[in-house]
Amino acid sequence: HSIAGKMDDLYKFMVERGVAEQSIVYFKAENIDSVALQIMDDDKLKEWIPRYGDRVAIKDYCRQKTCARRSSLIERLRLKLQSKDTKTSGNDNKKVQFSRQFNSCIKNH
Repeated sequence: HSIAGKMDDLYKFMVERGVAEQSIVYFKAENIDSVALQIMDDDKLKEWIPRYGDRVAIKDYCRQKTCARRSSLIERLRLKLQSKDTKTSGNDNKKVQFSRQFNSCIKNH
């Protein structure tokens, strides 16, 4: 999926929720994507999405998409690291230390 494709998915979800077309047009014109939507304050979001249930559902949709994307990126990074580990015979202690730091970073984000 491209960024535009992900934005289209968000807008499709908004249409399915019955969000007004003028609101969707506004979000597109202002380049408000799932990341921006998550950090918008509720008062601003309420101007364009008046129903509370829709705001909650859309923010949750965006959060799930962001988490899925992050998980996918982390998994690809792990696979690359595993691939490099099998190609090189480096110091195992350094690998363990890096792995601990990496896992700690993931838990904190």
